[in-house]
Amino acid sequence: MQSEEIFQQHTANIIVTEAQVRNAPQLTINVVEIPDTSSETLPSTIQYQLHKNQCLDINPLGGNSNLKNGATVFGTVPIGCNPAQYPINVVLAHGDDSNEEDDNTKRKDEDGDQNTAKRHFAIQYHPINNLYMIKDQGEGSGTFAKVEKPYTLANGTLISFGESHMVVQLHRTKHHSDVNRNKLVLKFLDGPRQFEQFTFMPQIGALKIGRMSECDIKLQDAGLSRVQCVVQYIRNSQLEEEGRWVLIDGNPETQQKSTNGTWVYLDEAHVVQDGMIFRACNYLFECKLL
Repeated sequence: MQSEEIFQQHTANIIVTEAQVRNAPQLTINVVEIPDTSSETLPSTIQYQLHKNQCLDINPLGGNSNLKNGATVFGTVPIGCNPAQYPINVVLAHGDDSNEEDDNTKRKDEDGDQNTAKRHFAIQYHPINNLYMIKDQGEGSGTFAKVEKPYTLANGTLISFGESHMVVQLHRTKHHSDVNRNKLVLKFLDGPRQFEQFTFMPQIGALKIGRMSECDIKLQDAGLSRVQCVVQYIRNSQLEEEGRWVLIDGNPETQQKSTNGTWVYLDEAHVVQDGMIFRACNYLFECKLL
């Protein structure tokens, strides 16, 4: 069963029992980095609440122990308001973290209202599968997970690195004698290649993205590594149409990771793994499972 299917099924009025809580793994979210409040790029209308090295223990019952629905919602609330008035279990900040860059992922309120709570992401315990899932809630500046191992791309996957956001489009095309091929289109939403798009067929095998002139997609961005990431086509069998495109951080040829990481937007539910690193609301978090 796919992560998104599990997430949707679990949110359908499922109650977590005390027995299930006793068998649940312990999940702690560690605050690795906090927002640099001296940075001019951060909005001035926000008061961040978490501290570096703070540990947030996730209750399998959920943020509201009365509901026992397994959901813990992280978000922001208006300045000067009582957080208990809003459906936010963990307050990341008071105020609004929206800025001009939010238009790239289209998660900012159309009216820019700073007097409403914003749900940034939710962590959901699933008792049947005995695991936790994380999903962006579409109201903040986006929740992105760091790519630590080969990540299978889907149509609409949003990738972030340096100053760039890049969306994946997968197309089924026909070649010669009606043989289906998986065509990959990478479209840049911002950054030095804004509005440009690049098309690749499986025959390329692997394509490099980074600062090197030898890269298939070269970007002038000091925040990127020489080889920032690689997108590779992997055949599941001898039939190309059964293959898949995967995203790999850094350069697999040298086994060197990128300096600042390659990130994917969590618009669909992802299973929380031990050591998983993600960012949201200008924080950097790490997951610990016991």
